[in-house]
Amino acid sequence: MACFRRRNDLPNVLSTSECARTTEYILYRFCTRYVPGSWSARRWARLDLRTVRAYTLAAHYAVSKMHDERGGECAMLQSFGRMLALAGILVAALQAGDPAVGTWILDLKKSSFSPGPPPKSETRVYRESAEGITATAITTTVKGDTYTVEYPVNYDGNSHRVTGSTDFDAIEMTKVSQFRAESILMHAGREIGRATREVSADGQTLTIDTERTSSSGEKVHNLLVYHRQTNR
Repeated sequence: MACFRRRNDLPNVLSTSECARTTEYILYRFCTRYVPGSWSARRWARLDLRTVRAYTLAAHYAVSKMHDERGGECAMLQSFGRMLALAGILVAALQAGDPAVGTWILDLKKSSFSPGPPPKSETRVYRESAEGITATAITTTVKGDTYTVEYPVNYDGNSHRVTGSTDFDAIEMTKVSQFRAESILMHAGREIGRATREVSADGQTLTIDTERTSSSGEKVHNLLVYHRQTNR
């Protein structure tokens, strides 16, 4: 099934007979991709909100086309309408927000750093805007130096630029479940590590488990535990 980028593309790629399959595809992709513990969730291709909106737009077009061709509703159209309503609910749920959005404070006592040393403090902010979510990590070292790392939070599996870090310059993120995401850390086009990020069920704890290789070839394993400060 194609991903429809522009409304003008729809008449050329979508026929009436495809409408039911389109909606089933929306629902199946959502269930396998965004429902925690769903079957085969890890195997499906990455899906982001823009793609879901494109499929939903295609489904709306199919309904309109069936009205035009048949001159009214039929049992298939009524059933399809109910499926489309459910798809709309799922889209709204996804739009409700990422559980990681907010301000998080690093808990040094619960975190571990190998080989270290640990920072003096760190604040991590996931900020949502019309353009999407941006992650900002502000770290203060034991020497009093402060640096800021920033990157876009896109669960599309594509490489996105990271600024402010000397360890990695790009990140690829995918969403495993509502509360869990996985990342590949890149430097100069080469994978140097992986990380998992998980928000607790109550939304109050954020855990990031990172394993990577430093520029000097040293193995680094950091387990970072944060507590929520605000929801924004």
